[in-house]
Amino acid sequence: MVDNIAEPPVRYTSYHSEKTFSILDRALENVKNKGGVKFEYNGLEYLVRSRSFDMDDKWKLSCLGPMYEYLMPWSEGDYEKPVLTEFDRDQFDEFTEKFEIEGKTVRWILEHQKEWRYKLTAEHFEKVLMGFSFWFVYRQMPCGIYHSGVDGRPPHPTDGRYICMWPSVQYDVTQYAPVVPGAEHWFDAHGSLGIFSWPTGVPKTVEIIGSGPFKTDGALLDTVLINGKRLREIFDTEYDDGEVFCGMFDG
Repeated sequence: MVDNIAEPPVRYTSYHSEKTFSILDRALENVKNKGGVKFEYNGLEYLVRSRSFDMDDKWKLSCLGPMYEYLMPWSEGDYEKPVLTEFDRDQFDEFTEKFEIEGKTVRWILEHQKEWRYKLTAEHFEKVLMGFSFWFVYRQMPCGIYHSGVDGRPPHPTDGRYICMWPSVQYDVTQYAPVVPGAEHWFDAHGSLGIFSWPTGVPKTVEIIGSGPFKTDGALLDTVLINGKRLREIFDTEYDDGEVFCGMFDG
């Protein structure tokens, strides 16, 4: 009998630095130009923007649910996130000075941003993917995992999980977050990423390696090889400050 077996270390693909940085000036400029504001506090992502095409309509503060805590970031595709409060756009300054999240004003939070702490074991990935797409950069190679299938229609032989990779594309993430605290995230730098059109500006004639369908995300992780290493092993072991492996969930 073996006692006191140590728990395996939590696998992070990035860090949550104790150093803070301000995005207040950027937030004020975005609102002035009728653009949204995204910020992070205690591992949760918050979003400020209008929920209509009329950008002078009421602005709302929304938050991603706790299931996304300390995970890879998610794209901003869903307008139906839980709304915490709303205000007029010209009252943004007043909103930031008075509205509090966990005892801190929004203004304080905007001035004390921290870098995301990403937690993503392969096992956890299987639990949270749930039909979303996942775009990632592994050793500068862009990759994407996505699902094919339509709810409510009979199953089709092509339904399942797929992965696509662009082996001839070298995508340098070192100028973006999470590698550079406070910088624009590498995913956001190229907008919404679509199948066969990412990174932005890459011709569709560029070589694409695709594989699938797989019946489950686990089967994909256990089958796909990159440089002779199974994807599950890569998810569980290849991590540092974001340069080796970093990803982004998409709706």
